[in-house]
Amino acid sequence: MGKSMNYYFTGILIILICLLTLIKPAYPGSTQTNTSGSNTAIEGGYTSTATTTYQSGSESTTTTNNTTNSDIKSSPPSASAPSYNSVFESMIQAGTPCPIDGKIGKEAKALWSKYDHERPDYDIYVKRMKAREKKEKALAKKIALEEKKRLKEEAKMTKEFNEFDKQVEKKIKEKKKNPVNWESPK
Repeated sequence: MGKSMNYYFTGILIILICLLTLIKPAYPGSTQTNTSGSNTAIEGGYTSTATTTYQSGSESTTTTNNTTNSDIKSSPPSASAPSYNSVFESMIQAGTPCPIDGKIGKEAKALWSKYDHERPDYDIYVKRMKAREKKEKALAKKIALEEKKRLKEEAKMTKEFNEFDKQVEKKIKEKKKNPVNWESPK
């Protein structure tokens, strides 16, 4: 048995040596550098162009007294970029709240709930919570009214059934007082 084990070991060793001589290391096709905030390499003959349009001059007389055309470049309107409040709310809705005090995930969510006054969207949050509370009160009132109506109808039905039961009992008592005598026909 000892000799057969040597053959297995020798066979496995030969196979490993053959594989190591045939396999070559994998090298990347390009090097990737992070410039201007981009860490994605675009390869394969693709081209990329970008243009930025700036609003030049001042054509509005409502915000400035200078009505002459100048070449002052201003930044693009910020309406196209999402606000921090909307990003914060989106992350909360996605179940991945912004970190707070070094906590992330469920721990961060618990801290944001505890210290909700620190939220960047606090005013909007409070407004939304008040609207929800108002809606829940209205729903609770509606449910209470429906339950009251149901109980009233149930009481009415119970009263009608009790009256019916009394009438049935009365008829049964009358029949017991006046038994029917049957005679067989001849």
